[in-house]
Amino acid sequence: MAGELETEVGRLEEQLKVAREAGDLEMEACAVHDTGALHLEREPSKAEPFLQRALELFERAGLKDGHAYSLLNLAIVRESQGDLGEARRLLEDAMTLVSQDGLESVKTHAIAQQGRLELAEGNLGKARNLFILALERTEQTGDRPLAEVMPSLVSCYRQLGELSEARVVLECHLAALLREGFFPFAVQAHELLTDILEEE
Repeated sequence: MAGELETEVGRLEEQLKVAREAGDLEMEACAVHDTGALHLEREPSKAEPFLQRALELFERAGLKDGHAYSLLNLAIVRESQGDLGEARRLLEDAMTLVSQDGLESVKTHAIAQQGRLELAEGNLGKARNLFILALERTEQTGDRPLAEVMPSLVSCYRQLGELSEARVVLECHLAALLREGFFPFAVQAHELLTDILEEE
């Protein structure tokens, strides 16, 4: 996975160089944002400067969806730092953009992020329901499977003692990942499923 990360970061650095040479603000913003998103799960503090810069670039370009995604990812950074109040404020700002501009795919990610915050605050039932809602929306809209939500959802199911429900969701999710060709995420889902099967 580390090698894949380095390869992807290298590709984005090249994309960023091309964007700056061409004066393409949208391409630059996307490359900066995606670099931050790559670092998000492993090193949130390393992601922060990229996401802050992306937020500025998306605002300058008037790209509401990129602006909202940057806010959501910054909320994850704040959550990882234990600043749940600021994380919730950033989430609310993103949701305001979503409601104003009808950004349906962003709304799905915002719902998932709200679930993460509810989980962090110990509101397990509410968190589970939000995660499930986000997953259902991806099925309805045809968006890519929300692989990043699965560790949090499984953690929620574990704390609720609902291991059989976790197994069913993971089996469906793993099948979707394999069908769509998201093999690195499928490996993660398979590992989670193996853990649940051992615990049942």
